[in-house]
Amino acid sequence: MTITVIRNADVVVAWDAQAAGHVYLYGADVAFEDGKILFVGERYDGPADETVDGQGRMVMPGLVNIHSHPSSEPLNKGFLDELGRMPLCAARSSQSGCGTDRSATVVTPESSSSGRCACPRLST
Repeated sequence: MTITVIRNADVVVAWDAQAAGHVYLYGADVAFEDGKILFVGERYDGPADETVDGQGRMVMPGLVNIHSHPSSEPLNKGFLDELGRMPLCAARSSQSGCGTDRSATVVTPESSSSGRCACPRLST
């Protein structure tokens, strides 16, 4: 079991149970062992197998991207799995362009070398 300490981090984003929210600590240490946090605060004086210089760094909880569109994703599941993400204007001729910019050429599945168009690509 290895104890790792990040010492003197410029900023540590930590959970404060008394405040029931996140707080910002400046010049703080973070000690952890096997994925478990042992210490967050000033001047950790316990044992350390590995030390990381935290100057110029921010230590914060891992981020999880929870961006989703639950109302439309189930509808897209089968369609996008089968056809890919084709542009809405793929049915138009390759010379008509998208929107009001008529000078752009839309690369459609028919005009692409692979026969599929993963996303709209415009060339001028």
